[in-house]
Formats: sequence, structure tokens, C-alpha cells
Amino acid sequence: LQCTQCSEPLCKKCAQFSSLENFSLSDAKPETLPVGTFCSSCNDSQVSEQLDAYTEQAEKARDVFIYYKAQSKENRFIHRKEKPIKVKDGQDRDETLMRLAFIAARMNFNCIVDVELTSTKQINGGYQKAIWQAVGIPVNVDPKRIQAQLKVTE
Repeated sequence: LQCTQCSEPLCKKCAQFSSLENFSLSDAKPETLPVGTFCSSCNDSQVSEQLDAYTEQAEKARDVFIYYKAQSKENRFIHRKEKPIKVKDGQDRDETLMRLAFIAARMNFNCIVDVELTSTKQINGGYQKAIWQAVGIPVNVDPKRIQAQLKVTE
């Protein structure tokens, strides 16, 4: 094994592996992501920084509030200033929503309103699968207002 970055020979115990699965929510181009086999010094200097930043954004994405288009009464007073963001080619419903929330979190928004999820059936011979797409408008809201509103509706 060799380090992808510095071409230093490695044993299997010392090698640290990074793949595109580590950055599954990111929509960045694969060429910019650190993928391959790395020695510990290259991993510490490059891969771990990007992986930590990605993990931090994924945690922010889990805290993003999501309002569907059918919930328009609950979010009608939220100002929609930004253009809608889109996610295409999702494998399943949850992963598509997480990718949408990840993009919103990366843009420093904490809520997505008017979310529309659609799936199209793709048939290949005897095998079929659903391809998911999502569209939503990113906004910033006061989390305390959202929590108070959720308590009232329960």
C-alpha cells in the first residue's frame, strides 16, 4: 500500500482509508474530496480536517427544521427570500431530506419551508427502484418560536 498524497509505502496496520461514503451527504465534486489510502501524517493534515468539517455540517443538518408544502398554515408568516434549493437522484426519502438539510446548513440556514418530495419509478428489466427528488426554500427562524409552536400543537 502507498499513501495517495505523499506516495510513502505503508503497512496495512498503519494505513488509514477514506472513501466517498464518508462524505455521502456532500454534493462536492469527488475530485476535491480526500479519497484513498493515507499515512497518519497526511491523514492528520488533510483528511481529518475535511472529515471534521463535514461531520460538523452533518450535525447542523440534523437540527434543521423541515416544513412540508402541506404545512403552509404553520409557516405562512416566514419570509421566503432565498431561491429554492434542489436535490436530485436520492436513493431514499430520508437520505434525500438529509442532503437537502445539509445544503441548507452549509448555507447557514436553520429551516427549510415548502418542501416537496417526489419519487419516480425506474424500471430496469425485472428490477425497479425509486429515484427521489426534493425542493425547498431555506430560511432562518428563531428556534425558540419553533419550539413554542411545537408545544402548542401537541
